Amino acid sequence: MNDDLKVRERLISLFQLYQNLLSDAQKEAFRWHYLYDLSYSEMADENHTSRAAQSDALFKASQKLEDIEAKLGFYAYRCRLLKLLENQKKNIEPSIYQKLEEGIKDGF
Repeated sequence: MNDDLKVRERLISLFQLYQNLLSDAQKEAFRWHYLYDLSYSEMADENHTSRAAQSDALFKASQKLEDIEAKLGFYAYRCRLLKLLENQKKNIEPSIYQKLEEGIKDGF
């Protein structure tokens, strides 16, 4: 998997966990860029701001998400749980495995 794609996936996962800890401007910038795939220019046009303001809001949102994860570690914990579950896949009935996996992914 491409490194940029890994970073994007990680940031989106962090956003899903911690979005309520971001400012409204940061949440909006993050959604527009990462979830709706808008460029800085498109974001600025929609929000009547500059490209630099949108870039700054997105940078601050990404930094804040990483800072929160460094302190709380919920994403890392979820990744460890999923890895442990994957290692036991052959020992678990498929329907139970699926429910456990969904629970870990959705439970955070």
